[in-house]
Amino acid sequence: MAEGCADSEEVLDPTRGIDKTIENLVLQGKHNELDSYFQNQAFRNASKGVAWDLVPVVCTHLTKETEIERPDIVSACEVVLRNLAEISNPKELLLVLLEQADSFKDDIKFQVLLQPVQKCLLSLPSKRIHSLAIALETLYAHIKSLPEPEEKNLEGEEKVLMEHDENYMHLTRSVNLLLDFLQAFVDDLKAVPIMVSKKERKEILMFLMKMFDYPMILLDATIEKENGKAKAKSECRVCAEKSMKMIAILQPNFVQLIDEFEDHNEERKQKLLENKKKPTTSKDTVPDMDYFDDMELEEAISTKGMAYFAYLAFGENLEIENIPQVFTPQYLLEVCAPYLEEMMTTQKPTVLLKAVQMLETRLAAIPNKSLSAELFELNIVANLVDCLIMILTTCPSKELRTLCLKVFPQVLYKFEPKGRNMFMYYVLKKARHSGVTGYSIGLLKEEIDANLKEGSQNEYFRGHNLEKLLNLVFALPDGVTTDLLEGSERIMSALNLLRYLILRDHPKANNTGVWKYMDKIDKDYCETLRTAINISRAHYQLDLKKVKSGKKYEDDFDMSF
Repeated sequence: MAEGCADSEEVLDPTRGIDKTIENLVLQGKHNELDSYFQNQAFRNASKGVAWDLVPVVCTHLTKETEIERPDIVSACEVVLRNLAEISNPKELLLVLLEQADSFKDDIKFQVLLQPVQKCLLSLPSKRIHSLAIALETLYAHIKSLPEPEEKNLEGEEKVLMEHDENYMHLTRSVNLLLDFLQAFVDDLKAVPIMVSKKERKEILMFLMKMFDYPMILLDATIEKENGKAKAKSECRVCAEKSMKMIAILQPNFVQLIDEFEDHNEERKQKLLENKKKPTTSKDTVPDMDYFDDMELEEAISTKGMAYFAYLAFGENLEIENIPQVFTPQYLLEVCAPYLEEMMTTQKPTVLLKAVQMLETRLAAIPNKSLSAELFELNIVANLVDCLIMILTTCPSKELRTLCLKVFPQVLYKFEPKGRNMFMYYVLKKARHSGVTGYSIGLLKEEIDANLKEGSQNEYFRGHNLEKLLNLVFALPDGVTTDLLEGSERIMSALNLLRYLILRDHPKANNTGVWKYMDKIDKDYCETLRTAINISRAHYQLDLKKVKSGKKYEDDFDMSF
């Protein structure tokens, strides 16, 4: 055994070119010999200065092809980089590693370099914020370069197939690796007071919001349930939980965190505006960048990333104990509203689904008839209603439209009577889709019926307030030229409501007050509808006559060679 060690030390004589010796062992895949080599103090000392030359050479072997054909070489590379991270100057080695990381070709190089980069950063003195920011930006560039999963409009159990999509798995795996990399720095800050580590905490939080923006917002973090019991967690769900646990350590109050993010973006915006207004020395001179301090040089925090954070916290209820119980459900809805709107204005069904699920969760926490009408007056909820209508009428996903149809009336039910009146007026005034209008008229009928059963105590669904709503119900969008087929759902719902009012509210009682303007409804709506039906009937009779005579085919048929 002693002779074997002597022979090994003779072969690995430090005077014979350390970098070449290590490279030869790497090419032979002798990772055990490399481990033994780095245990020798003399060679450890001699290896400290070869990182600049050795790391680029080692990294050339970190490819997918090498992993498949010669996994022993990849293992040998890992041994070299791990040991160099232990013995080299951390700041110098970090620069070399990041230079290599700047040109990731595949996941192998990305995966292997994470550990030595992490080791170097943890070995730096306390002021490592700048180095950490550069490292995270470089590593994120690889995530950003990965192809986005294709939207396949999978629904229900079909969505499981998405987890087997190559791009989807690639993204999820890379995100998981990067979160594990980040965990060490979060753990390092656990014992450090928040005020002392405020800048580093903020740096990590901003990076997580960037990860939320892309690609995590595209991944499915829900837990599938079977017979009321949760199935095994997907890797995407694990990534979401890891992220939220880290955020909870960095800032235990989620509502305060959102306030801080919004303040950051607003302050940055204001200072950028101030700098634009600052006079320059000449027409060709750009604004003085020295005017900016550290705060102003920081990038804006992604609103989409904050929206995904809000979804995980307020929609999936991850780390829910970090939402102070002092806040009312109405206030939390106000907090979430801009982020709901942010997600609902995208064209991606996966993101839209998250938004509607989050809205459903927030509404479920609010008692019926408790929301103030002020939320509608301030457009806080009105904008969300617009988004729901847009999804209902344009989204190709049946699952998403069905969920929207379930959530839509829940928005109405949460409001007090005045707010419900405003909701109905807003939808009837703004909706252009016959199906949405017809459905809303059905909701109005339910409100009138409930009010009659309660003795017509609600002034917002009788008398003058009801008249304003019925003026919108009993109206044809284009008068006598209205396309009756296209508007059939709206028309049938309106006629159904009219029939209900006539039968339910006797003229002598007139609890709704509708009989005061029944003549107006007959003249302005019913007569116009009769005329529209006659015009439509005459049009179709003319077409039918042409078809029977063969003239329509003669007029419409055109053949050319």
